[in-house]
Amino acid sequence: MRLKFSFIVFSFIAAVFSPVSYSQEQAKEVTVGFVTDGSMKDSFLLDRIKEELATLIKDKNITVHYVSKPEFDAQFDPKRVPEVLDKALKDPEIDIILADGALITQVAAKPDIELTKPFVSMFIQRADILKLPFSEKDQSLKPNLSFMVIPNRTERDVREFQNMIPFDTLHVLVEPLDMQLLEFLKDGVSAYEKKLGIAIRFITVELAEDAPIINTSDDVKAVYVTHLAHLSSTRRQQLIDAINERKIPSFSAVGHTDVQNGVLAGITPDLTKQVSRRIALNLQKLINGVDSRELPILLSVDSRLMINAKTAAQIGYTPSFETVVVSEFIQRDALESDATPLTFQDALSEAEKYNVTISVKDANVENARQTKNVVRSELLPQVGTRTSYTKLDADTARAFEPSVLEHQTMFGVSISQLIYDDRVWSDFSSSVKLFEGSQHDREATRLDVLNDAGQAFLRFSLARTLLRIEADNLALTEDNLEIAKLRQEVGYSGRDEVYRWQAELARRQSDLFQANSIVATQLLILNQVMGLEQNIKWLPVNIDFDPKVFSFLDGKLNSIMNDMKEFDLFRAFSVKEALQNSPQIKFIDKNIEAQEIQLAQRQRRFYVPRFTANYTYNWELDRSGSGIPGANDEFFDFTVAATYPLFEGGGRYFDIKKAEAELKILQEQLILAHQLVERRVRTALSRMENSFPRIRFTLDAAESAYKNLLIVQDKYSQGTVNITDLLEAQNQNFTAQQNVALSTYEFLIDLVEFQRSISWFEDDKTDEEKNEFFISIKEYLTL
Repeated sequence: MRLKFSFIVFSFIAAVFSPVSYSQEQAKEVTVGFVTDGSMKDSFLLDRIKEELATLIKDKNITVHYVSKPEFDAQFDPKRVPEVLDKALKDPEIDIILADGALITQVAAKPDIELTKPFVSMFIQRADILKLPFSEKDQSLKPNLSFMVIPNRTERDVREFQNMIPFDTLHVLVEPLDMQLLEFLKDGVSAYEKKLGIAIRFITVELAEDAPIINTSDDVKAVYVTHLAHLSSTRRQQLIDAINERKIPSFSAVGHTDVQNGVLAGITPDLTKQVSRRIALNLQKLINGVDSRELPILLSVDSRLMINAKTAAQIGYTPSFETVVVSEFIQRDALESDATPLTFQDALSEAEKYNVTISVKDANVENARQTKNVVRSELLPQVGTRTSYTKLDADTARAFEPSVLEHQTMFGVSISQLIYDDRVWSDFSSSVKLFEGSQHDREATRLDVLNDAGQAFLRFSLARTLLRIEADNLALTEDNLEIAKLRQEVGYSGRDEVYRWQAELARRQSDLFQANSIVATQLLILNQVMGLEQNIKWLPVNIDFDPKVFSFLDGKLNSIMNDMKEFDLFRAFSVKEALQNSPQIKFIDKNIEAQEIQLAQRQRRFYVPRFTANYTYNWELDRSGSGIPGANDEFFDFTVAATYPLFEGGGRYFDIKKAEAELKILQEQLILAHQLVERRVRTALSRMENSFPRIRFTLDAAESAYKNLLIVQDKYSQGTVNITDLLEAQNQNFTAQQNVALSTYEFLIDLVEFQRSISWFEDDKTDEEKNEFFISIKEYLTL
């Protein structure tokens, strides 16, 4: 919900007095009176403050009442503000004043106004706008006056806006009552115009529901949406919609809450929780008797440029490369319309369909199939035809007459059948084994591709996560630079700290672009592994992951990570499964079988002949000359033959030795394959055994580092620690956040590698197959 910074009205009835405690200690009752510039639209912030204060007050003898009266509401009238404040100060029922609004805070801060009771402002002052009195020690300079200041500067908003949308004139949206504040800001506005090199103009937003929300001319190129505290949520949404319909770029002083509702951009995050906590802490201290001048003033803010991508598309804004890198986007799909969501399962599926390495192996399988068919063809009948024409010169023909014809035309058909050839039969049997082996080799490649695709997807997602962490750290550095500027202004430090933060900011910007380069590289790798066009853009869908649950087989094996005996059994089971499933081992096994067939054939060559049968039919089509008297013009022959080589120069013996050596190579490769498969399984399990629990430790470290950063950042803004302490805290937080991402994705990558090591991918199996695998694991663990 949007944080309201001013003008809120509440009606509360005072609570009854609390009874005296069992220990008979005197009960303490405190009444908080709520005053406002104008009517509040809801009580959300005050309700949060009450909840926080109730949690903070541990003493049951203390009771807090809240009072709101009609005379405590200025009803948008600046002339009534001093009167409202005076009534609250003189009201004997009120112990502490809780005020909402810029005007009433400004009146309370005036030197001639004496605050006779604590005055706590809910208004958040920006460091460069309304100058409320506070010292270099982060304390209020006026007795009984407590307020908050954030280091975010309107100047930073405007510069960020200028980086996005170049403009010469900035139109600032204000409400009628805000025009009263401009009297305080005339000099500041002029200074901004000169410093930023732009003209600043103001447009009044109509509060009445029946009036046009805003009147703008065609020359409005950029609008700055201020807090507009009196605008209802419905009316504010109408304003945002009207701005977007006119295709005017907008930037919100409220920040992220407005961006989520359609404003183009903003820096400031939702401060409701921080503000309610700070006010409750201040009230608690005042109730316990702490002087208001000892209460902290500065409120640290984790700001970051947020852009509504849907609005950007609507108004035709295209962010620059730098803006895309350093900003956080909501509804990013609207901006990255050319980027397609990609899940882990999608990456595996695309790789299996289009990866070229698999296509190469498919061709290898087909080659082995055809090699087998070619060898098999030698075992089948061979049929051939022959046509010949013979002509002799007349003298030669007469010399050999009558046995030789002068010319003759013949046509013949021959049929041959291999009865038994040990070499051919052995080659065919070997080719069958080699074909089967090629299928196992193809499966090994397929699993490798799934492994590569899974890891490429995870590394791409990790790179994007690290890029976001870099961007967050850059935004934090920008926040600290703003604090350093504020420290310099109030006298906490010198210009050197500002320079140091500027140098740190430049370094972080460089790191951010390097991280973005890694994202681009990982995207190229992912596309190549999937076999797709390498210019395709993807939006990786986050994997649902619980750091407390071992995610393999949908978390069914979570217990093994906490039981060393079970894990050792699971390790043994995994090795067994890997050796049984490994397509690499099956591929070598088939090659060994093929080679054993070849070796046996070479050993039989010493005593096994080759048997063939042949039938030939010839028909004389034409002839001249007398020829042999009585010769028939048709004849055939049928032959059965056995051939056996007697001596081949020792070739048969050398073939045996060569075949034995080749078999030995394959046998040693099989031993090595067993060793490598087992090592791969054990290595993957060892990595998972360490990477999974490491996630919890990095999460704990990150949480502590972030809490420490907030403390050190507050102390830095208060001037109690130096820049080195803050830099160290920020770097610790940055490293801790990186470690969370690295440990999480390291485990997920280890899990993918483990599945490859056992040649069994969970995302490649049906629910039935996964259930059967789970049952086999449980049976093994209970042996």
